[in-house]
Parts: sequence; structure tokens; C-alpha cells
Amino acid sequence: MSTKSFALVLLASLATACGSGVQQASQGLSDEKSAGSGGFTQPAGTVAVSFAVDDRENRVYEAGDLKWKGSFIYDATTRILTFDPFWSAGLDGWPTLYDDGPWTQGGHEPIGARAKDHVWGVTVFVHPPAAGSDSYQYGLTDALYENKLGNGWMWMGNNGEFTVSAGGSGPITATGMSFARFGHVDLEFTLDTNLLAQVPSWTWDTTTVTVKSSTWGWGELAMASTGGGLYTLRLSDFTGKHALLVHTGLLNVGEKPEFVFTLGGVEYRNWWVDYRVFADGVTVESRGPGAPKWTPAPIWWADDLNTAITVPEKHPDQR
Repeated sequence: MSTKSFALVLLASLATACGSGVQQASQGLSDEKSAGSGGFTQPAGTVAVSFAVDDRENRVYEAGDLKWKGSFIYDATTRILTFDPFWSAGLDGWPTLYDDGPWTQGGHEPIGARAKDHVWGVTVFVHPPAAGSDSYQYGLTDALYENKLGNGWMWMGNNGEFTVSAGGSGPITATGMSFARFGHVDLEFTLDTNLLAQVPSWTWDTTTVTVKSSTWGWGELAMASTGGGLYTLRLSDFTGKHALLVHTGLLNVGEKPEFVFTLGGVEYRNWWVDYRVFADGVTVESRGPGAPKWTPAPIWWADDLNTAITVPEKHPDQR
């Protein structure tokens, strides 16, 4: 090949490469603007706020089970979130979490999410205030438990919070949470109604005895009467794929479940003095794998004055 011919071929190759590069860059810009095939169009003047929950360790949740509960009301058609300081929206007015892919590609999840991976999420849109900032508090609720048991609050610790400021336009990622892999430690709650705390001019109504716990979203479970004023509940009797608590498993070492007994519809706590939950007559025992006996766990009080235990590292009778 002559020098002239080689130069012509080289120039043609460069032109093709440059043209291809421009076409690819243009395609990238086009995809970003169009938000992908079937993507949702962000409402004008809004800030995108995303939230996600990781269920990959247990994979027990299904579509519609999880709701982003907080000080807001959600319009599922416009996908706009508005402030509600009273948390009054209810299950129909709080955002559902999805596992259907990014909102820019026909789903509801944050950009970069993958469909059907058991990371449940949603992106909503908020109008910034005219001045100052708006702070939204939130948590997570299990809609299935809330419908069946009256409560499904699965969030741990203080309420989450995100802030939208005047003039803001950049996307916000609200802090999410991950569910730990289910453990192998069982719990048994016992209440001896013969030893209930005595309160002046008050008699505890034991016609119904229930217990609620952070372990299963604070829904009330009826305790079984075993005679002589004793009531018990074993966690493993309620967990599993076909049990009442389909989204709950046994516990891990170090977990700190909180719990409150309810007698005749009234929480067993010191309403008259300091709101502290009573521990009189209460026993909580744990049993790990390989331990033939149940071991009582020390009861302590959490910051909100609920009774709690710490799941022990090893049981005395464990082989």
C-alpha cells in the first residue's frame, strides 16, 4: 500500500471512530433525558428523595408488604410527597416499597437499583419550601403485620430523618436499613399474674393477656394460660413460612429485643409515676441450638423505658 493510500485509510478510520464516539455520547445523553424506556418523568420543581430496605439475607417480603411510614402523605399517581406532622396518612397514604427496578426505567426504585433482588425501595418527589427547610421523620412498617396484629413497626432506634431546603434541586438519599439474617436462639415469655406490681386504687384486668415486642413489629400476640395464673408465649410457635409471623425468625446472639405485656388492653407499665414498664412477675428465657434447657435472661430497661433483654452469647447447658 502506498503512503497516500495508507493516509486515506487512516483518515477514514478516524472519522468512523469519532462518529461512533459522538453517537455513543449522544445516546447516553438521550437516555438520561428520556429516563429510559417507560421511565417516570420527574415533576417540575421537585427534589427526588430515595429510600431502600435490604431483605436479601432472609428474602421473606413480597410486593406490598413494606411501607415507608412517616410524617408525610404520598400521592401514588404523581409520586409527590407532602409534609404531614401528624403521621396520619395510614397504610394507603404512605409509600409502598418496590422491587421492580429504577423509576427511570419503568419501576419505582432508586436509580441504580436492580429488580427482584430483594432490596425494596422507592423514589418520591418533594417540593422544596419557599424559605428555610422542611424536615421529615420516618420509619418502616410491615403492612401485613399492621393489618393482622394492629402494628408492624420494624424500624430500629430513633426515627430516620431527611431535610429538604429552599432552592434545593439535587437528589436526596434517606438512610435505609438492612434486615439481619435470622438466628437460632428461641425466646419464651412468661408472666406470673400472682406477682403483678401493686398499684394503689388499681386492679390489673387479666381477662386478656398479650405481649408485644420489637422482634415482630409491636403487634399484640395472645399468651397461653398454663394454669395457676401463669401465661406463656414461645417465639418459635409463631415463626416460619406458614405461621402467623411469616416475616420473623429466631434471634441472633447480641440482639436486644424490647417487649411490653398488655393486661385487659392496658400496657403493664407504671402510668402513674415514670412510665417505666413493670418487670414484676416477668421472666424471659432463651434457648440456643444444642441447649436442652431454657435459661433466664436478665431484664433491663431501654431508653424508652420498655423492658428488654440481650440475647446471651452462650447458654450454660449448651454442648
